[in-house]
Amino acid sequence: SDPYVRGGFIGLTGNHKVADMVRAALEGICFQYRWLAETLGVETLRSCSSCEPLVIIGGGARSSVWRQIFADVLNLPIAYIDIGVDTTTLGTAAIVGGIGELE
Repeated sequence: SDPYVRGGFIGLTGNHKVADMVRAALEGICFQYRWLAETLGVETLRSCSSCEPLVIIGGGARSSVWRQIFADVLNLPIAYIDIGVDTTTLGTAAIVGGIGELE
């Protein structure tokens, strides 16, 4: 037991690979997103077969595996748009300069 550990994986065996831990981290992020959306009262997370897709952008969204995990956890269709620029920089510019200024 290490008193300095800030996070960890429980139940790992010799059969688990790094890919299993990466997938668990991605799933954790998706479930946290779902919890946040439900806490904020987003109704579309409740069994929606004809909902508009959730549009995601950015580097992580390029992963088809992560998009599928999001779709499964949120029970929503997911659409990825490659806007061709660094989304962190774009988001910062939108906050600093106002969204209307970017159009």
